Amino acid sequence: MLYVRRRAVPVLPMLDAAAPALMLGYGIGRIGCQLSGDGDWGVASDLFWKPHWLPTWFWAQTYEGNITGAVIAPPGVYPTPIYETALALALFGVLWALRSHGQRAGFLFAMYLLLAGFERLVIEKIRINTRYALFGLHVTQAEVVSMLLICAGLIGVVTTLRRGGWWSRLALSATVLAALSACAPH
Repeated sequence: MLYVRRRAVPVLPMLDAAAPALMLGYGIGRIGCQLSGDGDWGVASDLFWKPHWLPTWFWAQTYEGNITGAVIAPPGVYPTPIYETALALALFGVLWALRSHGQRAGFLFAMYLLLAGFERLVIEKIRINTRYALFGLHVTQAEVVSMLLICAGLIGVVTTLRRGGWWSRLALSATVLAALSACAPH
């Protein structure tokens, strides 16, 4: 950001230009997590719930030879890096489609923050991470960061919307808050 400002490049359009690439880069990075077995996998999976048409590797993995040296009992754990890669690539497609949205500068980056926050918040429900007590809730660090991203993204989207006036902003805010309540930490 300092470089961008020193070069007198407008910050918000630059953030908008970077948003799809940030999401694509996140998805590609998660491929590395999957290949190395770096310990960011999910909780133990239950093959009882696996749809018959879905390959087992997409539902459960034991990450043999993982870099943490962990031994995972069969049937394995949810391969959350695969899920995050798929979600990030899909969200990259959404951001790419929105790149000529006609909203104010900063809209696309705000959408990135909102979508990235939701993506991680959803994945955290099946991921193994340390939980901390915070205001009477038991949350992971990633859940806290996700909530902050969602709030920042929501503020950014609401302030950059051009069409629809207050009604569309209220509807968007209500939708996001409803989705947040469904994803609330337990």
